[in-house]
Amino acid sequence: MGNNIRKMFFAFLFLYVAAFVFGQSAAEPSLKAVEMSITAYQNDAMAFAVKDGFNKTKSLRVPREDPSIDKLTFEINAFLGDRNNGGYIKNKGAKIDYAKELPKVKVILAGEIHFFNSEEQVEGILKSFKNPYLASEFFSTDMEDEIEVYRLTKDDFYIPSYAPELKELRAKLIKLAGNSHIIALENGRMYEPKKIAEKINEADDYIMASLIASSSFEFHKTVVGLGYRNGFWLDRLSDIIKDDNTIVVYGGMGHMLYGAESGSLSDRLAAENIETAVIFLISKQRLDVRVAQGLGPGLTLVKMPEPEKYGFDFMVIHD
Repeated sequence: MGNNIRKMFFAFLFLYVAAFVFGQSAAEPSLKAVEMSITAYQNDAMAFAVKDGFNKTKSLRVPREDPSIDKLTFEINAFLGDRNNGGYIKNKGAKIDYAKELPKVKVILAGEIHFFNSEEQVEGILKSFKNPYLASEFFSTDMEDEIEVYRLTKDDFYIPSYAPELKELRAKLIKLAGNSHIIALENGRMYEPKKIAEKINEADDYIMASLIASSSFEFHKTVVGLGYRNGFWLDRLSDIIKDDNTIVVYGGMGHMLYGAESGSLSDRLAAENIETAVIFLISKQRLDVRVAQGLGPGLTLVKMPEPEKYGFDFMVIHD
């Protein structure tokens, strides 16, 4: 009897230790965990692309973002420099009344070229409407609690910090949003590999995991990656589209352009019969010097005569 009890005790002890060790190893952040997280996300994106009627190529290639932006900027300069287009170009000075310019629009897609301080124009758009929503790619679904805590405390410690280069921008957007409800558009799974990598203790694995996690963001710029993100964004907007308030979506112009290979957010909204306007927020720094000087001080509003050709409805040119 005593031997049986002793055997049972050691059996339970073995199972307890095994379970503890297994649990620790399963929870332990590792290089493999980073790779698995990336693979799972990319597999889901590929599965989405196969069924996605908007993806025109099913291509994994990375769009050559800078040359395409340069091409678009060249076309904009040519348009603004053509005297025949003067009737479409209006200098508005310090303020644009967007509610007056866009009286029946449900969703305003405000697209930018990153890192040219276009976020400052978002405040003017929001203030033109009553109780608008601000939806942005610069916030992800895993940051929602931090957003609310930061709004309550005004303590910079709580500014969502993943992708630290965006921390200052996030703080600015939260402040300029005022009382507007903020919708985090980006899938929090995008940042999961970086979060896992940051918890790895072994130095060599940490460095390799961080490099792999950072390089995985190139996938998010591919046609498949962009399409998956745009589809996710549409899902995030689906509930609030049903109410009466205007929605202002702020992000990179590549997500907004009509006719994009990946199936832009604008094309997806149009397919849902949602009244949408695409506004290209562009700094004068991106324009030819003579073109910029000819626009005058403050804001310039340009109504595009052929939105399908350029990919957007309006252009707001700012300092």
